[in-house]
Amino acid sequence: MTRTVVALYDDFDAANNAVKELVDNGFSRDDISLMFNDAAGEYGRSMETRDMGTSGAAEGAGVGAGIGAAIGGLGGLLIGLGALTIPGIGPVVAAGPLAAALTGLAGAGAGAVAGGVTGGLIGALVDMGVPEETAGYYAEGVRRGGHLVTVRTPDHLSDRAVNILNRHNPVDVNDRVTQWRDTGWTGFDVSGQPYAAPAEDWERAGYRSTDMTTDYGNFDDYDTRFRDHFATSMYGTTYTYEQYRPAYRYGYDLATDERFRDRDWNDVEMEAHRRWDERNPGTWEEFKEAIRHAYLEIKDALD
Repeated sequence: MTRTVVALYDDFDAANNAVKELVDNGFSRDDISLMFNDAAGEYGRSMETRDMGTSGAAEGAGVGAGIGAAIGGLGGLLIGLGALTIPGIGPVVAAGPLAAALTGLAGAGAGAVAGGVTGGLIGALVDMGVPEETAGYYAEGVRRGGHLVTVRTPDHLSDRAVNILNRHNPVDVNDRVTQWRDTGWTGFDVSGQPYAAPAEDWERAGYRSTDMTTDYGNFDDYDTRFRDHFATSMYGTTYTYEQYRPAYRYGYDLATDERFRDRDWNDVEMEAHRRWDERNPGTWEEFKEAIRHAYLEIKDALD
C-alpha cells in the first residue's frame, strides 16, 4: 500500500531543501511534487527565457540570477517542471506528478509551459489520496503564497518521509486555517479572485511603472528596506513577503507617478483604494500599510 505525505512551507528555500533531502534519502523524484504561487510572474518569466536558450536568461528577464538558478535546480531535480494557471489560485510553478495530473506534463522538459488548466488543485490532491477538506486547506495555502510539497511513498516509508518534511519547518496547517477563519475565510473558492500582482494591474489601468534608474533608484533598490519593514511591522499576517511585495511595488509606482508624487497620502488613498479593489477585492485593509509605507518612503526620497 502507498500513501501521499504533504507539507506546506512559507519559504521556497525550505520547500526546495525538503525536496532535495527526500531525493537524497532514496525517495523517487518521480513521486515527488513541488508547487508554489507565482503571482508576480517572476519564475514563469525566468522559465520562458531559459526555454529560449537566452544567455544570462534570468538577468535578461529582469527577474534576478537567484530565481534563474532556482528554476535550473528544480529542472534537474523533478519531472515535468512547468508554469501553470490554476482556477482560484492563478499562476503557479509546479513539478512532479502533481503537475502531470493537472496538465499532462509528465515527461516534459524544464521550461514546458501550459495555460488555462481546467481542472483544480483540490481534485488532483484528492486523486492522490488527500481528504477533500484538507486538500482545500492546501489549495488556499498555495493561493496565499505557500509552497506545497507532496511525496507518494510506500506505507513502511511514510514515517521517514514525514520526519524529513518536518525537519524543514512546515506550516501548521490547522493553526493557519484557524487564523484564516478568524479573518472571515470560509473555504477555498475555485471561482474566486486569484491573488493578483497589483503593480502590473495598476500599469494596465493606465499608470506607468518606473523601471529605469533615476535619482531615487528603481524598485529593486528598495527591496531590502521593504523586507525589513515587512519583518518588523507585518509579523501578525498570514501572508509572506513575496505576496506583500506587489503591494510595496504598488506604493512605489504611486509615488513615482507624476500625477501623485506631490500629493499627501490622505489625498491619494481613496483613488489607490478604489484601483486596488478592482483587482483585489476585500484585501485593502490587509495590504494598505505596506502600500502606504512604500508611497511615503519613495515620496521622501523625491522631496
